[in-house]
Amino acid sequence: MTQQAVLPMKQGHLERNMVQLAPLLTVQQISSERTSFTRHILQGETAFHETRLVCQAQGGHVVPHRLDNDVYAALTSLFVDQGMPETGIIVTTAHHLMVMAGMTVSAPAVQAVHESLERMRNADYKIL
Repeated sequence: MTQQAVLPMKQGHLERNMVQLAPLLTVQQISSERTSFTRHILQGETAFHETRLVCQAQGGHVVPHRLDNDVYAALTSLFVDQGMPETGIIVTTAHHLMVMAGMTVSAPAVQAVHESLERMRNADYKIL
């Protein structure tokens, strides 16, 4: 008989939940008109519950995608590394963010991170 271990919830639960919701598109290129998407998530082992994640880009931006996934993962790691501050505010530099995102540090990369942050800042999400 196999026993299943029940592990206490640790700080990493936030990361696991966010990965499951997958709030960013993983495609490399999207249409310049792609300003929204909906993702359907089934949860549960026996009784399934559907959750919908709706993303709507604002201000003439497209939905977060591509490099945004790496920047998002770096921001999530920084949030956890800094003790998950109650204010939700993390402190970093562009250089450190690029290193955490696995990027080569360069002037074009700084511009790419800036654009990524703008896309994420201008995306509204609803979890239904």
